[in-house]
Amino acid sequence: MNFLKDIGFSIIIKYIGMSLNILTGIMIARLLGPEGKGEIALFLVNLVIISQIYNFGIPEFNILSYGKKIFNPEVILLVGLSYSIFIFLGLSLVVIYLYIFSDYNLFEFAILLLFGGLLESIATHFRHLMLGFKKIKKYNFNVLIQTLSYLLALLFLYFSDILYINNVIIVLLLSRFIAIITALNFVFKFELKRVFGQKVAVLNYFKDISKQCYKFFFVGLGTTLNQRIVYFFLDNYYSNDKVGIYSVSESFPGLINVASSQISFILYPYITNEKKSGKRLTIIALLLTLSIGIIALIIMSLVGQSIIDFIYGAVFSESYLSMLVIIAALTFYSMNNSIANFLISIGKVNTTVKAVICSLIILFILLYFLLNISFIFASLSVLFTNFIMFIYYMSLFVKNTNLCLEDFVDLKLSLSIAINKKYNSINE
Repeated sequence: MNFLKDIGFSIIIKYIGMSLNILTGIMIARLLGPEGKGEIALFLVNLVIISQIYNFGIPEFNILSYGKKIFNPEVILLVGLSYSIFIFLGLSLVVIYLYIFSDYNLFEFAILLLFGGLLESIATHFRHLMLGFKKIKKYNFNVLIQTLSYLLALLFLYFSDILYINNVIIVLLLSRFIAIITALNFVFKFELKRVFGQKVAVLNYFKDISKQCYKFFFVGLGTTLNQRIVYFFLDNYYSNDKVGIYSVSESFPGLINVASSQISFILYPYITNEKKSGKRLTIIALLLTLSIGIIALIIMSLVGQSIIDFIYGAVFSESYLSMLVIIAALTFYSMNNSIANFLISIGKVNTTVKAVICSLIILFILLYFLLNISFIFASLSVLFTNFIMFIYYMSLFVKNTNLCLEDFVDLKLSLSIAINKKYNSINE
């Protein structure tokens, strides 16, 4: 099955990338301390949010459009990219207005976010073009190049004795630019000039984006806020130190949960192109994700504290309990994403939007009332929200697929046949 092959390859590449990310995190934590780690983490959160505003859900909508093949890929890519650039120009004018006509004192920070978000947005558009054509390897290699360039740039700063927060932010943005340059080789395979002769198609797709993409935007932004709103609450209730400690507690769960997140991620382009197998592929994704989460939780409960103290230092030891809770939270989060992707593929976008907004409201309420009691409630709030949403998503999945025990029996049989065929072909 190509689905399982792509999952296996993506997991390997993603593990390499996540390992490199952990190395960069260790460098920043060791050299800049909890406060510096917290500042970089907050910048990254803001960068992701601003890029999602630019994207407006367009890259995700583009994947559906590539699969439907109603419009040429050149039209889909350039119209979507142009839409994001218009949003960037609009936000830039707002920031300039605030700088000139008010006491806005974060102009330099805003400029870095504006242009950094644009780089992130362009890279996302290019990568989703790869996903739309199921070029999973190219997608993963592009992300890996971005991560590797960031690590190499940090090493340069370290050996040059200029590893400061501002310089770290600059090389962070530089890594996005490098990812864009390396993606151009794939993008230029398409005849982009043909767009100028397809004015009607361009106008129609622009209308489609305006009518449909806001749904994908709310899903994407809501999902990101569900993951990252904790950072803003920690910064408000405590300080950058706690933000840094929480980001460390997410590092190893993130590495462990790579497999689960990749399963959910790769599922989307497959079920948009193979509607009939959507139910079966989603069940496989859920079972694999749950198994990985349970194994990871057992292992890290035994060795997690020692790993944190050894790698990051005793100053980050408070991350241990949060780390265990986050492993469970990310497991439910990945399963929720798999079901959400299935629902989107069958046209239940509005249902997914409502679910994301509902989960964000629940998380906001929990953090608002509980976080000031203890730091551990940051991760517990995330876990409770993801668990509640899993129950909701699962009920929707059962309702829309008529899921029953026979589906798992049929799945086991089909997997056994596929494995036997592969084994026999290898022996031959």
